[in-house]
Amino acid sequence: MHEQFSYEKRHRYPHMKPQDVLIWERFIEKYPDAYDHVFYDFEVGNGPAFDTIVNPETGGDDIKLYQYKIDVVGVKGGKTDLIEIKPRAGLSCCGQICGYRCLWDPEMTHGLKAQAVIITDELRPDIERICKEMDIKIIVV
Repeated sequence: MHEQFSYEKRHRYPHMKPQDVLIWERFIEKYPDAYDHVFYDFEVGNGPAFDTIVNPETGGDDIKLYQYKIDVVGVKGGKTDLIEIKPRAGLSCCGQICGYRCLWDPEMTHGLKAQAVIITDELRPDIERICKEMDIKIIVV
């Protein structure tokens, strides 16, 4: 099960790099009411074809090591955003967030489509146009 967090600054964000933390905290400051709650490092996808059980006695499983991870899933009322935090957002970031959107299970949002979002400090050339075509929301902070 995924751990739910309050949408607020924290002393630590699971698996977030220092530069990503700076961007995320600027976003929280600028948009303090953007979400009711969030999930960090949210796993999507099926994982590998091989057995990931590492301890049959306890049921210990390493599947999370092999799944894709969404930086942040933000929830506000009936709206869900799949968020990729990326310094100097470029083309690979667009593909990454679109991949997460494809792997997202609509059951997680009661059948509602999730919005793909990139939060960045700077956009590389042409990214705004590409994101518009791909239905990706961009927020620069």
